[in-house]
Amino acid sequence: MLFSKVNVLNQKWLGIKERKIVMLNKRFKTNWIIWLSFVAVIIIQANPLVASIPEPETIVYGQVYNQYQNNKILLTEAEITWSIRKKGSDTLHTYQGEIQCVKCLEFDTNGLNCTSCEKYAYSVKIPQKTDPMSNDSDHHVLPLFIDNQQYDLLEATVNGVKANMRFKSQDGNIQPQDKEGSFILAGQTRRSHYYEVDLELVLPVTDTDNDRIPDFWEKQYHLNINDPSDAEEDTDNDGWNNLEEFLKATDPETSNKIPMLLESDICVFEGTKTLFQLNIADSDTPKEQLKIKFVSIPNTIRLVFHGANTPYKHGHVIQYNDIVQYSHLENGNVFLETISTEKTTDRMYVLLIDGDHDPVVKTVVLNTFKPTSTDGTDAILWTDAYHHAQTNQNTVSKRLEDRSGNDNRGNYYTQAQDMSYVESDIQVLEQGSPAGNPVIKVNGYFELPYATPVFPQGNMTMITVFKVNSKEEDQMIASGSYFEVAISGNSHSLHPGELKIADESKAVYSNKRIDNEWVIATVQRKNGQSLIDINSVWTGGPFSYEETCELANDPIIGGKNIWKWDFNNLQWVSNASNAMDGLFAEMLVFNRPLTYIYGKMAIICLPAWKMVW
Repeated sequence: MLFSKVNVLNQKWLGIKERKIVMLNKRFKTNWIIWLSFVAVIIIQANPLVASIPEPETIVYGQVYNQYQNNKILLTEAEITWSIRKKGSDTLHTYQGEIQCVKCLEFDTNGLNCTSCEKYAYSVKIPQKTDPMSNDSDHHVLPLFIDNQQYDLLEATVNGVKANMRFKSQDGNIQPQDKEGSFILAGQTRRSHYYEVDLELVLPVTDTDNDRIPDFWEKQYHLNINDPSDAEEDTDNDGWNNLEEFLKATDPETSNKIPMLLESDICVFEGTKTLFQLNIADSDTPKEQLKIKFVSIPNTIRLVFHGANTPYKHGHVIQYNDIVQYSHLENGNVFLETISTEKTTDRMYVLLIDGDHDPVVKTVVLNTFKPTSTDGTDAILWTDAYHHAQTNQNTVSKRLEDRSGNDNRGNYYTQAQDMSYVESDIQVLEQGSPAGNPVIKVNGYFELPYATPVFPQGNMTMITVFKVNSKEEDQMIASGSYFEVAISGNSHSLHPGELKIADESKAVYSNKRIDNEWVIATVQRKNGQSLIDINSVWTGGPFSYEETCELANDPIIGGKNIWKWDFNNLQWVSNASNAMDGLFAEMLVFNRPLTYIYGKMAIICLPAWKMVW
């Protein structure tokens, strides 16, 4: 009996002990969870990166070409570096990638290394993350917010050499309101976005046997890089030896006796006029005997016979089934005029007729650059009278706004009776252009923000539309600390009334008087040389005159301002001069030369902006 009672008491005591242990365990577990949660909150608050959610990268990819002597050579290995910058920020983001085989035909016995590759391309990955807690994050990783953020693609280099960017396409969640241009958009709606951008540049090549044919080309077409005599060989018996085939960018293993269109794409600009030229290979037909028959001409363009009276009169508009000689195209006797259209790509069909073979039908693709508010957003400066008139319909303003988004607005100054310049209201002529569009009447200058690179050092392109009245002294179109663009005065003995671009030691003139008339002027600076294009026709450069010029301190449209220190009064003194007298319509400035190279033609398409002024 006593044993039974003791046993019962032990069981009760053990039960109570077990319940206490369970309760302690529960309490400890609860406290442990609370403690861990508290520590996690502290860690998250102390380090926002822990709260960030990794996202799929944005990828920039494409092919890389060496434009060597009109040959478009695909590079198969190189290091690629992209530099981007958020719009409105000074912080650079740099990313690296490399060229790799993306379509391998054969692998080695281990199956690891590609021994025969069909396609090469580079890719650069830009990491992203959703960072809801802070806008301050790793410069290498782009934060994703609800609203898209614009990052300008500033520069791409190939093995350290700057390359030209050729934007081709993009793929991802593209919304109708999304802008397009030389930039990427980062946002939560554009996760895992792809941008296809080809890169083009000129790199030196080796020529082991000094036969003027580079080694890569000889290897590609099974020639001997140590035998200079193979440059004179004609492998395909078409009348062109290997050296001629290389210089003409043709295939030495395929006969060129049947006419062939080497380049099918042509770059044109809406609302402009340019030479119509085709790159045709025909090794056994003289250019005077090779004929081009137009079997289909789209209504987005007009072809005009120019500068000769055979087979058509000067000014004849080329029609369906009209025929011209290849020599006419080479001599610049055919102009292509683009017409306003919503299309950006169109096609024209021609017959190549050599008299010895059946006519060859070829397609010419016309890629039309159509300027819009989207296309101008990668400019340093974009300002125009039409936009100013639309945004200030019922008000008077002293400021000309910048449409590029860089806030390089211009305050307007005119000369007062005491010869000083004072801030003044901008005068808009509602129907001041030949087409009845608004223009700004200028008798002064627009002062842009001090010490900003609006008119940059180095490469740049400026497109501007204006009309100036004839004056004795020079009139400034744009001036800054690196160069100035002006209309020379009547007092100039050699170039009165001409457009000029000058730096401290040299000047380039348009060789065409343009005062007292509306013009679309394009000025380009590239690698220390300058070119001038008036109304879509090249008129000046790269030849330059040695002239000394004192450049301005501040960026100004329509004038020039030089600040000097007055030692007597111990203060800076402004000397404003060369104010513009005329009508202003539009100006765009880019920090790069706008150049498009198409095969052997190597045509520089300087875009005279489409404006029906």
